[in-house]
Amino acid sequence: MIKSTIILSLMILASCIRSESSGTGKIDKPKDTVRSELVNSTTMISIKKGDNKTDTIVLTAKIDSIEMLCLFFGKYSDHSFRIFLSNSKLQIISANNVKGTIYVGYGKNKSKIIEYVNQFYIDKEKKIILRRTKRGYLESTDYPYIKVIGYQNKKEVFNVTTQIGEEEYDVEYHPKFLEFYEFLDSLVKDE
Repeated sequence: MIKSTIILSLMILASCIRSESSGTGKIDKPKDTVRSELVNSTTMISIKKGDNKTDTIVLTAKIDSIEMLCLFFGKYSDHSFRIFLSNSKLQIISANNVKGTIYVGYGKNKSKIIEYVNQFYIDKEKKIILRRTKRGYLESTDYPYIKVIGYQNKKEVFNVTTQIGEEEYDVEYHPKFLEFYEFLDSLVKDE
């Protein structure tokens, strides 16, 4: 009952915002606009478009969208999730959340992910792995795993998998890639 009331309230709020901005009166449009969508019967999402400064970073090489599968994130728990990313949308869906979408991104987070994806997966300006050194013992665990799939005109253009850690090797990662990993992990820690 409470969920229904909240969803109904959000839908009414969204329709008020739409009717105000589509009227013929001289109402200044706000810098940030909000659009709400009903994803399924239990999940309402709001998409906020930020100011132009945060929307200027786009996917390069004519890539339309990115799908990321992130498995075994978190030090003592399993935060597995999927990210759907385009120049206009960021959606994160947790494998642990039965309600569906847990996060729809705003300009800064979306732009930050696009910047990292461009650097490491599309333009490949920076190497992800700087050095691998074989060690004399095995360290077996569920290593975090990122799979990035790039699409152009709905066709898969690239499919790259990165495992963070290896059983037989000490691996040195680019500091910016580690920042990317930590940033992704922070997006779903408090789901």
